[in-house]
Parts: sequence; structure tokens; C-alpha cells
Amino acid sequence: MSNLRKILTLSLILALLGSASTFVYASEKTIPSTMPAGTILTYDEQLNPTITVDEQMQKSRITNVEKDIGSAEDLLAEEAVYQKIKKDAKDNEVVSIPYELPAPSEGMIVIYGSDGQINRIYSPETKITPFASVPNEGKALPYPSRLSPNTYEYGSYPNVTTITSSYVLGEGRFTVYRAGVGGSGSIGSSGKTLGTGDVATKQSVDNAKHNTALSARATSTNVLKTVYKNDIGYMRNSVLDVYFWGVE
Repeated sequence: MSNLRKILTLSLILALLGSASTFVYASEKTIPSTMPAGTILTYDEQLNPTITVDEQMQKSRITNVEKDIGSAEDLLAEEAVYQKIKKDAKDNEVVSIPYELPAPSEGMIVIYGSDGQINRIYSPETKITPFASVPNEGKALPYPSRLSPNTYEYGSYPNVTTITSSYVLGEGRFTVYRAGVGGSGSIGSSGKTLGTGDVATKQSVDNAKHNTALSARATSTNVLKTVYKNDIGYMRNSVLDVYFWGVE
């Protein structure tokens, strides 16, 4: 694992911000796969969801994009690695990981991103911990390890993680984590208090060593950043969970 380089790309950066309004929503016995941007559902004992609408997130925007755009040289180097991974993985088996949403339960919290898709789910059954991405929800790989070389597809976005003997490539949706939203904690699985530049990886696919450097690129803007794996999460519908930065 120590020599494994990781490259991840994204087409969306999502954010969760603070100001909110609240109202009660009609009873639903299934979790909606999409909701208006910034929605937070909290289920009561009758499994009726109360909706908190994160109004700031609905009008949020990425700021200071220009300063984070990768240089022409860096973008060419990143693209060369991307093409190498694709070439090395051309004979990979494609494995589909089922996208299943749990049934609502009392106290469950469901947080939706700026694209209206689910960012994360918290519930008493997962024994909400201080960890940002609730690593005890679902089965985490032993630390440190990753799945065998194959191409793994999951979520409704869709998301694809390609693993070769030398690289891990994630393509798809990035979510953004911010401590305190929906009961989120602030301590990563590494034991580190998370901050700007920290990320979580999908615990059932790639549980890399703590502080592993990842290259993350927004394909729509060519924002290119080095981030660090210091947490894990269930991540039903994203390839990377990024600690909040650069949104107002």
C-alpha cells in the first residue's frame, strides 16, 4: 500500500452549510433517493420525516476557483496517469456493487447534497460515532487494504472505482463533509481532527493508509488539489468525501 498512488476525478463538489428552516413532511416509509438541494430528513418514532432545509446550501457556490486550477503541466501529468490506469485496466472484470437504501428508523438522519442526491445517512443502528463518515456503518475492509484489481461500479450517479496492481482511480461524485451538520462528528478514522484537505474513502473498496496523498481533480473546472485520506465511510453514492473548503 505504501507505493500506491491514487488519482480521483469528480464532476461535482457538494457542500453543506448552516442556516436552515424546518417543517414537517408527509409520512414516507422509504427514504427518497433525491430531494431538493440542502434537504436534511430526521425521522421520528412514527417514521415521519421532519425536513430541515439548508437555505445557504441551496444558493452556495464554489469560490476562488481560479487559484486552484491546475497548471498546464500538472494537468497533462495527471491525464497521462489517468490514461495509463485505463490502459492497464482494460481487461479488468466489471463488478457491480448493489445500491440499496435502508428502511427509515427512529432518529435516522438523511442529508442531501447540492445536486439533490444523498450525501450521507446516520441512524441509531449505526451507533453514531465521532467519526465524520460513520465508519461502523457497513463492512469496512481491514486496515490497510483494498479490493482486488477490478473495476467496481456503484451508486446511482454512477460511480466507478478502478483498481490495478499500482493505482486506484475513482470517477464520479464527490460529497463534502462539514462537522456538526446532521450530527456529524469531527474525528476521522485516523484519530485526526479533520480539517481542510482531509478526505474519506469508501470503506468497503479502499481502506488506504492514513494520510495517504490523493490527487483530486474537478473535471468541469480543472481544479486540481492534493488531499489526504484520514477517514472512511459507507459512501453509497460517492467516490470521495471531502472536508468542507472553498464554498460560501
